[in-house]
Amino acid sequence: MMPLEEIKSLSHKDKDDLQNELWEIIKANDLSKLKQFLQYYDVQRFFYDPNFDDEEEPIFNH
Repeated sequence: MMPLEEIKSLSHKDKDDLQNELWEIIKANDLSKLKQFLQYYDVQRFFYDPNFDDEEEPIFNH
């Protein structure tokens, strides 16, 4: 799993790329790839918590 410090140190482009990758996996309904993705990227810390983008807002709202 990616540590929080590493998440925060990612560039804006890297964060956008990860967000796009997740959406593409979801659109394709590829559960195998989704499972692999989620093993490395903790959804709560990575996409819900306010540490993902420049505005310090979560990608997904609760």
